[in-house]
Amino acid sequence: MATPARRPGGGEKRPRRFSLRGSAFHFHGVSPAVRSELTALLVACEGEVYRPEAVDAAANVFVLTDYWTDWALPPATRPLIPATPFWLREMLRLQRWLRPDAHAFFQLPPASEQRIQFPMTFQDYEADERDADGDVSMATAPAKRWRLRLPWSSRFRFYQEVPFWPYFAAYLSQPMRDVHELTRVLNLYVPFDTAQLYVCRYGASMITLTDPRRRLNCLEYAVIEVTRRLMDLTRQWLLLTPEEQTAFFRDVLPEMARLVLAMPLMFAAAPWLLTPLEGDNVVVESAASGDEQQTSAAAAAGSTTGKTRVETQRCRFTKLETLALVCGCFFGIFPEQDIVKSAPSELNPQRKTGRRGNTDDVVQFPFFTAVRMLSAPAGTGRLVVLKGQKLRCLLQYFLRVVPRAIADPAALSAEVIDFTRVGVHVPHAPDAKTEPQELLQLLAMAPDPVETAAGETQGETPTPPSMPLMCPARCVSDALIEELDQHLQIDFANKFAGGGVLNAGCVQEEIRFLLSPELLVACLVFAKLEPHEAFVIHGTERYCGYEGYGGSFAFAGDFEDTTRLARLSDGALRRECVIVGIDATDYGSARVERQYSRGHVWRDLLKAYAGFAYPEAEAGGRCWPVATGNWGCGVFQGDRELKFLIQWLAASLRRREMVYVLFERDLDLQTKVDPLLALATSAKAREWDEQSAGLSRWLVRFLFGELSGMRGGESVLTRAFRSLERALAAHCQQQKGEAQQEAKPQAESVGEPQQASPSPKSPSRMEPPPPPSPPGLDESVATRVGLEKKPKELQQKTMQDYFASK
Repeated sequence: MATPARRPGGGEKRPRRFSLRGSAFHFHGVSPAVRSELTALLVACEGEVYRPEAVDAAANVFVLTDYWTDWALPPATRPLIPATPFWLREMLRLQRWLRPDAHAFFQLPPASEQRIQFPMTFQDYEADERDADGDVSMATAPAKRWRLRLPWSSRFRFYQEVPFWPYFAAYLSQPMRDVHELTRVLNLYVPFDTAQLYVCRYGASMITLTDPRRRLNCLEYAVIEVTRRLMDLTRQWLLLTPEEQTAFFRDVLPEMARLVLAMPLMFAAAPWLLTPLEGDNVVVESAASGDEQQTSAAAAAGSTTGKTRVETQRCRFTKLETLALVCGCFFGIFPEQDIVKSAPSELNPQRKTGRRGNTDDVVQFPFFTAVRMLSAPAGTGRLVVLKGQKLRCLLQYFLRVVPRAIADPAALSAEVIDFTRVGVHVPHAPDAKTEPQELLQLLAMAPDPVETAAGETQGETPTPPSMPLMCPARCVSDALIEELDQHLQIDFANKFAGGGVLNAGCVQEEIRFLLSPELLVACLVFAKLEPHEAFVIHGTERYCGYEGYGGSFAFAGDFEDTTRLARLSDGALRRECVIVGIDATDYGSARVERQYSRGHVWRDLLKAYAGFAYPEAEAGGRCWPVATGNWGCGVFQGDRELKFLIQWLAASLRRREMVYVLFERDLDLQTKVDPLLALATSAKAREWDEQSAGLSRWLVRFLFGELSGMRGGESVLTRAFRSLERALAAHCQQQKGEAQQEAKPQAESVGEPQQASPSPKSPSRMEPPPPPSPPGLDESVATRVGLEKKPKELQQKTMQDYFASK
């Protein structure tokens, strides 16, 4: 700490008092209350209010102008310097002089010829059950609900004072005729010596918070660089052709900015956020009228009667609204949506700004800004290429959809996309003493929320769930998940929807979001998933092809999506593409063996069940199949064979077939799956399943009983095959014994002597002869150590090898 300066006579030098002497201040567009407050502050610091008639007027006249006011100043006899009230407050707080041009928020928003559009009656964080314009609706919602924080909200302010929206509108009205002008607009930030004091407390991805010294090198790569495709390294390709560059900067980019500026009129009320389903008070949509109604009593009844409930909440956007939201993501103007439940988050100045903490009191959301994709640190050439390729997919979406918005906005407004959060609530959590058959009964086709509400409204007694039969399953290696129409396309998701799609991530989930950038809105509306939840997005379109996987990912041209458009009961159109996000557990390092325990098997079964329970994926009364694959079997080190069985059981519980997509290096898995499926579809197995749901009972008993107690070198599917053989043998022996028992009284009634036959043993005590090895299984594979850690080179790289040249 510096020693205080001393006067020549030996006394301490008093600190100089901050003074505004010699400066005059005029107010323009400032409310009377703020004007009175600021006048008292500046007079206390020896400042004065400007009076044109004063003879000894101050040399410097600063015009404090409101942020929302047109700041064209009238003619004056002396220079007038425009500034903001925030500038004056910061000088008084720091007790030192600051230049009006030292920070972006000390200056007024740049002048623009374009008007700022804002509704006269914007509903800011209201608790209405429906939005006023009716464009955004929910099927169900939790009792405590929150709305989106929108960039034009009057509550979205820097340091709770400076509104962001006038600056956003001014910046987006600036010319952006090439990549350099676009970079300048995105880097509108003036360096300030105390810049660390001006970190936005709302964690916003502010346009002006990027470093102007950092090139947006990934954006430049996506727009102007020459690249080579993986499939043809001898030819060079422009990621964006000259014609596409011209169209983007001349037509597309200005329309993107216009759409963002029109959002306050597009969303007259803030849409709902899709937060965790707590299962206490739910609102369901009546199947008859479509009106929302409270069903907390029904929910409580479900808990007391031991019924499992499937609950949903939905947010619907038109294709035009979705485009506007994705444009806002590109420009990085949306605030974070994290919610502090202990206090109203929009009013709490101590709102959480850290990311991914384990605070139970905070509802966390993904990032919804593309700013992190625009640049990469120097010396990371491969990362620049990867992010550039990802940005090129996003630009393809804009090049395709924005011209449609210009030519025919009504057509885009007629098509809708549904974002649905699905939760499964069981009446009680299973423990180590819960019998496998009780677990099966808990999930035996829980009723859908719409069916439950309709039945209770009409006073009908719900029918008890029937024990499920195992549905068909098959492996395919000639198609990708995203290519299977009228299937539930499973997204091996992160807890936060989208994962690292808006940064450097580029595996299965991120690639799926890049092919259909409308999925990015999921990052805005879905809170972090709970263990019993999944998210579903219905109606998106695919716009580009791709090559490679992970670090080798590359844009591969335009893609024409031919998925059918279905007309809904309200007349809207919705594309028949359903993407289901289910997150896996990380079993990396020394925790691999945990996945075989009852608790972890139950968690994965409940998670898959929630994803497969989406009620609207059907055609002609037939549920769509599930298109899935090695869920969580890459860097998370999940067991492929265990995940196959869990997903097969979950799909059967929801009465859906399962299509398991394999890649070239996964074909060894098919050699183990095929014998099990052949045995499960044999005549004896089908008869057993139809009589008593024998296959589903066996699989539950295997997953929650035999598997958790097994130790040894055999793989999961090999064990399952042998277990099913023993179960079928026991069933056949039991049938034979029952037939003999039935034949004995008949023989005695006709006087024929019969010798007593030994009574059959119970199935649990059966000891049939050892079965032969499963056909088609290689002995070296069958005896490998099933629980050992998989080497890293086998993690999450199947698609890269699939696309690599032989």
